[in-house]
Amino acid sequence: MKAVASSNLLVCPACRTDLAAGPDGLVCHHCRQEYPVKNGIPIFFPQGLTDSDDHKEAGYWNKKDNTTDNLYENMTDAAFRSLIHKFGLPDNTRGLELGCGDGPFAKRLTGRNMDIYGLDISFPLLNLTENMKPVQGSALDLPFRDMFFNWIIYAFALHHMIDLEKALKESLRVLDVGGKICIVEPNYYHPIRFITRRPDTMLRQRFFSYLSPEERWIPMHRLNKILRANGVTVTEYDFVTPEFKSRTLSGRIQKTLGRLFNFFPAAAVTQSYYLVIGTKHR
Repeated sequence: MKAVASSNLLVCPACRTDLAAGPDGLVCHHCRQEYPVKNGIPIFFPQGLTDSDDHKEAGYWNKKDNTTDNLYENMTDAAFRSLIHKFGLPDNTRGLELGCGDGPFAKRLTGRNMDIYGLDISFPLLNLTENMKPVQGSALDLPFRDMFFNWIIYAFALHHMIDLEKALKESLRVLDVGGKICIVEPNYYHPIRFITRRPDTMLRQRFFSYLSPEERWIPMHRLNKILRANGVTVTEYDFVTPEFKSRTLSGRIQKTLGRLFNFFPAAAVTQSYYLVIGTKHR
């Protein structure tokens, strides 16, 4: 049975007012907006979405055939645990996986006495989560109180966001002062990212069709600039190539380049992902 997020710990994403339990879910005290709860998952996102301009990502990730295929490029368990080690998350804390999908990090954080929440736009993926309190909603309008979390994992998700700066500001709003934000993103300067930067190219659509419609790679320097401007001290960064289960051409290229050129400054181009860890100081 899934852990259910308590109504008194959530807020209305429209007006950030307290919620109360209603006959069919949650109701906002102020604007009276109603939010259903299905399979123990509070739903703060419009249902019946299609591939419209505003909701292409939601339409893509709510299709059943996109719930497992090519998820996180089929990273191995050891790769996830290596990232968790780098994050250095303290025990006995409250955390949030943003863009959590099926919650790969929470599944590997059992036994740590952590109160973990997960937010995603995909209801089918949230149904697969374990060891977390899943919530369906938008990362641009989070249904959580200010300074609610001690840490946030934002892994493999920011490049899906329509508004990067707003998504980061929202995540920092719900992060407590002194809290840690851990971000993992595809490396903008990697050769594979270079040839797939534009979603509308024939090359990307034909040979990289597993990429969702709005994925756009983010340079690390741009990400760091936004973090610093919003009160975050970047304490660590690194370039990494996680181990993949898959044997796709893209995966083989990334693995080979990562192993041959795993030294600075070449790693800034040859490693397929980058990691940024920061602490909120205001």
